[in-house]
Amino acid sequence: MKADEAPAPAAGVKRPRIAPHAPIEAQHYRRTFWMKAPPEATREDVSYMEFWTGVQKYLQRHDIVHVLADDESWELEVCIEAVRTAGCEISVRKSYSRKPISSASTPLGDNHRSEWRAGMGWCVVRTSDGYPVIKGLQSEAAAVLEWQKTQPRKVA
Repeated sequence: MKADEAPAPAAGVKRPRIAPHAPIEAQHYRRTFWMKAPPEATREDVSYMEFWTGVQKYLQRHDIVHVLADDESWELEVCIEAVRTAGCEISVRKSYSRKPISSASTPLGDNHRSEWRAGMGWCVVRTSDGYPVIKGLQSEAAAVLEWQKTQPRKVA
């Protein structure tokens, strides 16, 4: 049998059929959410009910949640199986390994670089000692712009 061929019906076997009104649009039945995991969270932590404590009031059975690691080194797609007072029971649908954002670093002249740090966000770091002179911004561009504001301007 080829991959695109349906199996031959068995003689005398009656198969169940989906009702004509059964298909519904997914957004009417299942919602999709995205969240960033706390800095110390691991893939395994997501499987524990207490990981979901505090957000379970927004979720219901069959919801899909994409969870991204704080350093963006992994991403999970999970399905909410049950919502409890202590958190949520989930099943992991997909698990991705990703290139961590910490591997992205941009030199800013000879003495500084921009980099992402867990728990701090985007920072501009002094190269000599690793001290973050600008920290806590949501994007690399915002961190660089903030750093540029502190730099002396060239006189024409």
